[in-house]
Amino acid sequence: MSTKRRIKKKNLSIFIIILLIILIPFGLYYYDNTKVSRSLKKLSYNKEVIPLIIKEKIDKYLIDNKIYSKTLEMALLDDLYEDDLLEEYIDFEYKDYDNYIKQLNTLFEIGYDKETNEIIFDKLNEDDINTLIKQKDIINNIDKYIEADYFRMDNLNRYLNYKNKNNDYDYNKVVIDVNMYLDYPYYEHDIKVTNPDDLLVIVNKYYKLSGTFEPKKLVKIDTKYRDNWERLVVPIVKENFEKMADDMSKLGLSIKVTSAYRAYDVQDQLYKENVIKLGKKQADSVSARAGYSEHQTGLAVDVKNALNDYKFFKDSEEYKWMRDNAHKYGFILRYPEDKTDITGYNFESWHYRYVGKEVAKIIHDNDLTFDEYYAIYIDKKKTD
Repeated sequence: MSTKRRIKKKNLSIFIIILLIILIPFGLYYYDNTKVSRSLKKLSYNKEVIPLIIKEKIDKYLIDNKIYSKTLEMALLDDLYEDDLLEEYIDFEYKDYDNYIKQLNTLFEIGYDKETNEIIFDKLNEDDINTLIKQKDIINNIDKYIEADYFRMDNLNRYLNYKNKNNDYDYNKVVIDVNMYLDYPYYEHDIKVTNPDDLLVIVNKYYKLSGTFEPKKLVKIDTKYRDNWERLVVPIVKENFEKMADDMSKLGLSIKVTSAYRAYDVQDQLYKENVIKLGKKQADSVSARAGYSEHQTGLAVDVKNALNDYKFFKDSEEYKWMRDNAHKYGFILRYPEDKTDITGYNFESWHYRYVGKEVAKIIHDNDLTFDEYYAIYIDKKKTD
């Protein structure tokens, strides 16, 4: 063999050795990656995310622990993956909307812990979470607000301010009080009543009727069910009140209406007279200002028994019966003795409001005022 051929053969051998040195690790790497890919596919990861999992060097952890996470998968695919949130991606169930991963990352960045974020995503919708994120800073005890019954994100800042002024109030009370506008002083936050003829219209120290409003139809309560003055109510109130009075009569009990519908100007005059006699502060606890009185709706009646003035109605057997049974006829005691901080009025044993039998039962059975019922069941629906 010539020297040239020997050199060529030697060079070829060296080339082959070098090529093997290069290709064997690559082949092993390719084999390992193929094996990893198969394992990740078995865990249900799609083919687009597998290279990203390998790149982030989390494949072994996922495979060894047999973990599939849709949240992790989407974080990688959306290029939003954060190394220090791996466990959170794994633990949080994926929410199928575009900003979910971004929201999750941001909440952890703000400083909310895992338990709080779980509550946030369980209780709030996408828009509510965006509103929370716009606060930028962490809100202490946000989970307690969110978990409170009837929490509304649009009232968040009001909840925080009200709690700050009433630190001894529990979170449920803070939420329901604010929903009833009790964080505002009486008569300083008017809400125009837009449905004055509705059976469940609310009129109180925040919800105001127009000065020109009068119910579409008013009828006279029959003479046997009232005092010596003409008393007007809407038809459904007349029907149910007279039925209740008849049923009470069979038990030897007697009630008569002493006040019903009052026009705006009549209420105005009555309130002004009370201010002269009692002073403004006391007058506001016993009498509504014009436009803020339920009597203008034709849905409310004041009653007395046959023997005494209405002011002594609380001591009568008739009151005891109505306290337990008026709801069966659709009436509620509008200003209870233990709810003056909500209604803004002193206890009025004689003042009853018609709301219908179904609603009256809910209010009676759950010891609610109509203000609470409205905030819980009606006003909430308007914002959902």
